[in-house]
Amino acid sequence: MAQDPRTDSPLQRVLAYATVICIVLSLAAITAIIVAYSMGIAQSDQLRHGLWPAIVATPMVGFPLGLILMMVLLWTTSLARRARSRAES
Repeated sequence: MAQDPRTDSPLQRVLAYATVICIVLSLAAITAIIVAYSMGIAQSDQLRHGLWPAIVATPMVGFPLGLILMMVLLWTTSLARRARSRAES
């Protein structure tokens, strides 16, 4: 079985994990908000106390941050592939 000579850099791994974590946390926060609204928590004005302000703000920060991290990951990957193709030529 042939081994793949391509290896990801630690920076690319960190960017990939950070992207996934940001997006998953944002999706979990949206799910929690939907569940809270369906249980009637929003009508009783409890979303302004405790952890709820942070949960509500998480998708507003997490999705744009995840998109930016994904763009940086795409950029670093394309630079690495370009350097690898030049080294092979």
